[in-house]
Amino acid sequence: MRADTFWSIMSLGILFVSMLIIVMLEPVFQSRVLTIALMVIGLILAIISLAASEMNEPSRSLQSASVSATLLLRAEAIIASVVAAWLLGRDSLPFVNGWQATLLWFLALGIAVVWLQRREHTINDNTAGLIERSDHTHTVIKGSSSVLSIPKFSTIVAHLPLYELSTEVDVHDIDTQYGHKVKGIRVRVHYNIDDPEKLHNDAPNHYQMIGKLLKEQNKQQDTAVMEPGFWSQYLEKQIHGATDDVVRECIWDNNKNALEVSKERHAFAAEAKKHLSVQVQSWGIAVKELKFETVEIDPDTEKSIKRKDPERPERELKEADHEAKKESLKIQRRIEVEAEVENQRLMNLISGLKEQGVSSEIIEQFIFAAVKDHFKTRWGDDEANRRFAEIAIVTQSSDNKA
Repeated sequence: MRADTFWSIMSLGILFVSMLIIVMLEPVFQSRVLTIALMVIGLILAIISLAASEMNEPSRSLQSASVSATLLLRAEAIIASVVAAWLLGRDSLPFVNGWQATLLWFLALGIAVVWLQRREHTINDNTAGLIERSDHTHTVIKGSSSVLSIPKFSTIVAHLPLYELSTEVDVHDIDTQYGHKVKGIRVRVHYNIDDPEKLHNDAPNHYQMIGKLLKEQNKQQDTAVMEPGFWSQYLEKQIHGATDDVVRECIWDNNKNALEVSKERHAFAAEAKKHLSVQVQSWGIAVKELKFETVEIDPDTEKSIKRKDPERPERELKEADHEAKKESLKIQRRIEVEAEVENQRLMNLISGLKEQGVSSEIIEQFIFAAVKDHFKTRWGDDEANRRFAEIAIVTQSSDNKA
């Protein structure tokens, strides 16, 4: 439970009981009217205070009003409770007088406040508090706020980091289906907590992992779970185990040898990220990035692979040459298609000029010169001369027909 919410409810409860005692022990009309008025004011102050404390991101004006309302409510509750204690001691308690009853009330109230303040925890920005209620349901409180942990009623079970975390995972001796091993892969993983409640309920070996960490660090659970750094180390161990499993599975399932794994590391990293994301999402973690920083292959393994496939370098060179030729042919065909379209457009232009009575000398003097320069710029001298010759032939044939 948020501390502000609890203090507001507690103050309202003390105010209500105190006013009830005052009305019962001072049955004067004016006292009752004043008591009812103070009770209404206290209720309004409590509503303002609770409205702000239950909002995730209240406005500044509402925050300021909430702080003022909370202070006024607490002051009103304390004054009313002192008056009620004094009246009880004066009229109803047989062994103490009014002042003694008031002193005893102050003592009891101080003990209760100190006990509660020791169980108040601050939730910082970019962190979250996971609260477990008495019915074993959970509430997540995010952002800067104070949380009250009361045993068997509302207990904070984890103070979790929501900011992005990263870790390096070294995966060693990775089997491949070729019988060789990848000596090692250093994997960098960036991740963060996406759902705190899922992490608490569904993370694998959750309590065993917590117990192991507590033993390693020689800490008590009540204090350790309130440290975001403790949960950072917990998540690191969980991510290490999951990443190791996923990387080994991806390399085995893809049926590649160690050299191919090194060459295609980016593709393997992308696939590993996809599988890891699916796995850890089920327990509240989001993977932001995964990459293979280094892939280490034993020199003897590399020699063994090349001995089994001695033609591999030559084959790869031929494949690269074949791909280059295919790309060159593709570009050449595109140029030819563009040239044909442009030739046709130009011949239509020349035919149109001829039909309008423009002489061949003018066409050759003004248009052919510009076209020839354009062809040279676009396709080079040889291709430009060839295209230009075709157009000249068409032009001459048009003159002969005329």
